[in-house]
Amino acid sequence: MLIIPAVDIREGKCVRLYKGIEDQITKYFDSPVEAAQFWADQGAPLIHIIDLDSALGLGENIASIKKIINEVSAKFEIGGGIRSLEKAERIFSWGAERIIVGTKAIKEPNFIPKLERAIGKAHIMVALDYRKDKVLVNGWKTSTSYNVFEFAKIMEEKGAGWILFSSAEADGTLTGPNIEATTQMVQSTSLPVIAAGGISSIKDIEALENTKVAGIVTGKAIYEGKLDLKEALKRFQK
Repeated sequence: MLIIPAVDIREGKCVRLYKGIEDQITKYFDSPVEAAQFWADQGAPLIHIIDLDSALGLGENIASIKKIINEVSAKFEIGGGIRSLEKAERIFSWGAERIIVGTKAIKEPNFIPKLERAIGKAHIMVALDYRKDKVLVNGWKTSTSYNVFEFAKIMEEKGAGWILFSSAEADGTLTGPNIEATTQMVQSTSLPVIAAGGISSIKDIEALENTKVAGIVTGKAIYEGKLDLKEALKRFQK
């Protein structure tokens, strides 16, 4: 199972949000590059990078993302406001392992086959952020009428290679992941599922491992010292 530390970027800093709420923010590193290097030094082979400003339509941190890819020895999955083929291809050309698309894929599902032709299925991760089983868009600010489990099937049919399944209610809370919903998502698609939101301990990861997820993204727990990334990598990374 993949254990993936997260580096979220807002106004050039490495931060975490609480439940995705943009004004409930905690800064952890002044430099996202230093944050990514820190987790790479802890042994993380893959790091999750999200441009929060771009996701929220408030600007972008594209220079920081390029610098991370160029300077840190790890693989990266990159997301946050990637809503054009040109931007996706540009970031992929820098060496990103996976491109994460959310709002664009949900509003325009036929974007996925276009992206598949450009970079290949294995490099496409669709972010299905949800609240009460409904898919969220626009940086988690807008709820849609789409059922998250049904939409995963649509994304699979369109050519996605991975599903990123994130609970907005649990994100940044350290209250534990939604095991029931995660189990349902794994059973809803044949794509590998990466779970995120609420993870706070080794016990939480053990519970998620039992759902057969392909991996987890951890953020606040490792920044707050609740979860030892080295221990998690040693126990679960395969």
